[in-house]
Amino acid sequence: MRHLLLSLLVFAPYFFSGPLIQAQSKAELIPYPINARISKPLISASGDELYFTLFSTKVINGFSSDTGEFPDIYFLQRDSLGNLGGELRMIAGLKTSAVNLVYSISADNRQFFTRSHPWPSNYDLLNQYRKAYAFQKNKGVQVMQMSIFNAQGELEYFPVFLRKFRDLGLYIDIAVSSNGHVLLASLQGPDSNKSGEDIYVSFREDFNIWSPLQKLPEGVNSEANEYGLFLAADQRTLYFSSNRHQEDEYKIYVTHRLDSTWLNWSEPQMLDNTINDSPISMYLTISPNGSSGIMVKRREVENRSYLYNVELAEAFSAHPTHLFLGEFANKELLSAKTYFQILLKSASGELEGQTYLFENHPSFGFNLRDNEAYTLFIYDHNGVLLLEKQISAGEKEQSLVLELPSIE
Repeated sequence: MRHLLLSLLVFAPYFFSGPLIQAQSKAELIPYPINARISKPLISASGDELYFTLFSTKVINGFSSDTGEFPDIYFLQRDSLGNLGGELRMIAGLKTSAVNLVYSISADNRQFFTRSHPWPSNYDLLNQYRKAYAFQKNKGVQVMQMSIFNAQGELEYFPVFLRKFRDLGLYIDIAVSSNGHVLLASLQGPDSNKSGEDIYVSFREDFNIWSPLQKLPEGVNSEANEYGLFLAADQRTLYFSSNRHQEDEYKIYVTHRLDSTWLNWSEPQMLDNTINDSPISMYLTISPNGSSGIMVKRREVENRSYLYNVELAEAFSAHPTHLFLGEFANKELLSAKTYFQILLKSASGELEGQTYLFENHPSFGFNLRDNEAYTLFIYDHNGVLLLEKQISAGEKEQSLVLELPSIE
């Protein structure tokens, strides 16, 4: 049952993108003729692409996968009419001789948080996988990697370390904020009081180092399993699936963050029956508009899973966001020995985003909640503040070219 829930989906390629305020959610089966298996569909932070792991080697849309038994990451883009479909594409640089999963994509679509690992078909294989990520002094355990496109369009790879990391179970799910500053993970941690998964939070401490996990409170976590995480682009709304309602059924819930600690959340609400009318409802992923997206339902008649377009009721939606894209005019300041840290803070001073720029990586992006004020803080590698810039989020994408002072 668990293997089926967490890995086998049927894919189809488009979702509605326009905002729609309504009292009742809507879900519509995507009528696309693909009989393939995928894992965890993920809408990009821009809303223009859908990423997923394809488990089939069949010919699909004239495209034949040559990856053998190892699933790889594919994506589809919007066409001129705004529908997601057309040519099925693979990011060649993310292909490895293992199962490849994508957990998060940065707001500017240049940074991918991914994981490559052997498929845990048995505990011996799982233990080999765990030993491969050995503890490293002052860093921790490598739990995934960042794959970043540089200015030349080439991928560069960086390990991601989580300090004091321990996973006692078989499954792990990860969601990194599109603004790059917070990581949520579903796993069986050392302080779990059950044999299933709880939700934890971790904070970015450096470019590729994250803080020890902290367990979210009871209410968000339960005596049952919590899995299928998705953190909306507003950085405040978390969707997940749980079998707390009935042991053999997974339903989708939503909870809203109440403060900057990331440890206080609203009481989770089960989404309405239009979303949760299947015994297995999972992997909800939402566009930046906060209401439209894609989810997975399992149809008992065929014992298979299918993707659905969804339009969430207003009560279950996230705050709409739009992209802010920034770029350095004086790129020559970025060298092999110099990097910049960029922090995004709200008007109240809460950290809303964190990223790093270095040689061949002169641009960045953040998701901003509509009609809110923010401040950008840019520091050099010694922690010296170079620039402070006020920005306001409107209701459309913004871009800005920044001129930095010379570094002594």
